[in-house]
Amino acid sequence: MEPRVLFAMRKARRAAVIMAVILSVTTISPPAIAASNEDPEVSASAPPASDMGTAPPQAVDEPSTATARNQDQCSEFKRKRAELLAQGHTQWACVEEKAPSTTKEQSPSAMQVPPAWCTSQWLVTRLLMCKKKEWLVTISDVQTGAVTGELLFRLTNYSYTSRDQLHWAHQTSVVFINAVGKGFGTNVSGTAGCSGPQPGQVPSCNVSAPASFPATNMNPRFPVEAEAFFDSTQVSPTGTGQIGFARTHWNYTLTNPQWPNSIVFSEVSPIVRCDNALPGSNVGRGCIVSDYIPQVDYSLTGQYPELARHIADAQASGLPGAYPAGPPLMGATGSADRADSVPGSRE
Repeated sequence: MEPRVLFAMRKARRAAVIMAVILSVTTISPPAIAASNEDPEVSASAPPASDMGTAPPQAVDEPSTATARNQDQCSEFKRKRAELLAQGHTQWACVEEKAPSTTKEQSPSAMQVPPAWCTSQWLVTRLLMCKKKEWLVTISDVQTGAVTGELLFRLTNYSYTSRDQLHWAHQTSVVFINAVGKGFGTNVSGTAGCSGPQPGQVPSCNVSAPASFPATNMNPRFPVEAEAFFDSTQVSPTGTGQIGFARTHWNYTLTNPQWPNSIVFSEVSPIVRCDNALPGSNVGRGCIVSDYIPQVDYSLTGQYPELARHIADAQASGLPGAYPAGPPLMGATGSADRADSVPGSRE
């Protein structure tokens, strides 16, 4: 394999990114608002923001708020069977995530098409994030524990941002795959909302439109689709130096007249960062996926071998920025980048 050197860009400004390349420094990340004419508008009629470059999407950790709410619903039913039986229940339903299958789904008709790399965990690029996961509802007889029905469906969540707007979108689709027994006749409804970047923190966004979709029968011929739009509440279109973080989510409720309980579960997005904090600019403002780390790849035997060796030597010396294991170089403007990345250097 051809030897290569990687460095990433983490929370740096546009000017700092250029300097990092010249100085052969590693690991810097641009802010949300390096405004570009290539970014389309995020609106109900516009296409999603195009991705930057050809770098592959990156996996991010599952938000703990969604994981805690969704896990072990079916295990909890097994523990509570005696209690439910004493309460007079005869049927009970639970939901759990399943490994992806090769089952084909219908393409949503009115929604933006999710990227081909969308898979069963959250993957992100600079402007996009997507997750496509199958879920299984199991309905059981409370007295015997026997399975009386199942429902398999695919849930897709796709969110897109723009580096020159304080406005972004989060769409979802629920696609029926198969059902048996008491799994037929299930309705799904959903509500969109904002969450803080960490549990208990105040979100820096609100839902602009729309916020929910009504209870709809899960039909194998028609996917259930919805899209919500969000505005930053921390960053002003006319201010400067403001930064806000938020997650968006869809909460889902499954109901069926054949079982007494409602199933409630959530999908929570990775963190969106909005800002108007580009140094030296009072016009740049927008939103990006906070966890994505853009990377630059230089070959040691390619067009710029001296540059690649210089970067490799800098990483090996312990300077900030080695990707993916090294500490990031936090970008600034002026001479600060050079002073941090090349100690003892002269202007």
